[in-house]
Amino acid sequence: MGNESRRVLALAAALIDGLAEGIAAALPKKLARYFGLLPQRLHLPPGAMGPMGLPAREPVTLILNDIDVYTVDLPLPRGIGVDPWRQAAMLAHRYMPLRPELLAWDLVTVREAGQSVARVFMVRRSVLATALSTGGRVVAITADGSGVRPQFLRLDGRRIRRRLGRMVALSLVVILTVPAVPLFASWILDQQTAHMERKLKALTDDVKAVNHLRDRLGMLSAVLNRDGDTLAQPSRRSLLDEVARLLPDDAWLQDLTLRADGLVLQVNSPDADAVLARFRESPVFSAVRFVAPPDPGASRFGLSLTVATGVDRLPAAEQPAIDGGGAR
Repeated sequence: MGNESRRVLALAAALIDGLAEGIAAALPKKLARYFGLLPQRLHLPPGAMGPMGLPAREPVTLILNDIDVYTVDLPLPRGIGVDPWRQAAMLAHRYMPLRPELLAWDLVTVREAGQSVARVFMVRRSVLATALSTGGRVVAITADGSGVRPQFLRLDGRRIRRRLGRMVALSLVVILTVPAVPLFASWILDQQTAHMERKLKALTDDVKAVNHLRDRLGMLSAVLNRDGDTLAQPSRRSLLDEVARLLPDDAWLQDLTLRADGLVLQVNSPDADAVLARFRESPVFSAVRFVAPPDPGASRFGLSLTVATGVDRLPAAEQPAIDGGGAR
């Protein structure tokens, strides 16, 4: 692999890994682990003879033992645009004198005491192959320790493509999910609004029905009160019978006028006060009075009678018959 290819792949890998770490920090752990952005860390013993048969879909980061990792610091010349990968490849014969193709290496740039240093991490390819044979979905092979650590699969094209594919899939999920959330919320609000409108319409119909029933009740109550008063009053025949019963033997009825609320009588009698007293004692009539004060010595006078409210009809036994020739 050429130096330019190494540099481009290293930049692409650094960009993708940085983006993946940022997204993994923002996502829930289970979701980040599902997309392989938050792998499980597995420490390997010397020689990378670790446990075998890991779950095929479980993303893991393999951590090599310090005995298997060799480190060399390469001072970099000052200047802008210095390629540390080219410098490391030019000086490979110094720190890999014995068949460099047997070693896999990674490079990170650090700064110590104002000097840029290319820290080269090396591991035997046999140890790397043993680590990869542990199974599982290996997303990274690194070394234990603090600070910037190596990534021996940094320049693995398949790893970069897989991780880039996961990033694209995650981006598509986000692109499709983010608009779906407000759409789903809007749909829920629409459903709730329609439900509330139906309830309000039903409530409005109930209110209209109650108002209609209340108006009808008022109208029927008025009719019932009016008809009740009418039914409670005695009939005309009963009124005439009661007038005939109340008239003394020495009095007779000269004229009778029916009104809506009672009667007006023209009576001939020598004792007007006695006739007035008899009619006032009757429960059928109220507000019994003279139409006009009778003249002294006059035998004819007028009486105004108001039918008492709530008076039942007279019993048949108390209804005297009226002579065909007129009332007494």
